[in-house]
Amino acid sequence: MFAFAMGLSLSLTSFDTKEIVLSNVDSRHMIKQIQEFMSQSHRADIVISAAVGKNAVVLTGSGAEIAEMQRLISLFDVRSSEINLDIVVNCPNLNWTQRAQVQTMNNAKWTFEQESASIAFSIWPRVNADGTVTFLAGDYRPTEGQQRGIRIAPGDKATFCVASDMQIVPVERHSPIPKNVKAIVTITFSIPKTEKIQNPAEPARVFNGPN
Repeated sequence: MFAFAMGLSLSLTSFDTKEIVLSNVDSRHMIKQIQEFMSQSHRADIVISAAVGKNAVVLTGSGAEIAEMQRLISLFDVRSSEINLDIVVNCPNLNWTQRAQVQTMNNAKWTFEQESASIAFSIWPRVNADGTVTFLAGDYRPTEGQQRGIRIAPGDKATFCVASDMQIVPVERHSPIPKNVKAIVTITFSIPKTEKIQNPAEPARVFNGPN
């Protein structure tokens, strides 16, 4: 295993080793981020390397140094805050359909309003730790409507109905669509990668390590 050493103090003191598996960021990109941070903060007291055959980094240093670096890595290894939505609004009584492809932020409100059909509602996407997304929907006037949510996995779709009284009703998977609704709203999503995770079969490299 290759590594780049930040300082020589490790050769004079006892140290531990800890492997940290990354969930969202490629290990090589993570090492580059950590290296830049360490350079800016003038730190030189830990060794970090990319694990072979998996998307993980290996830390070598004192217990306190590893704990601090693990906390820093947890701040960098985060899911992208952006989310792409594909929203289709169908009004069966008016025989029209409108589609919106939206790039928005996690937990940000997106509002749809169609005066001719007297329809208005808002969507709030909330990304969960397991990769699913919970969509909250409700009347866009926050004092008058209640938020109702539905949770879906990648590749699935969330379905809401806009009732005649403007209430937003989530439709569970495989459940029939209620009759006499003003609109049927379906939503699918995708989450951009923070950094493409490399194929684990590729050999691990270390950024700016010794030749």
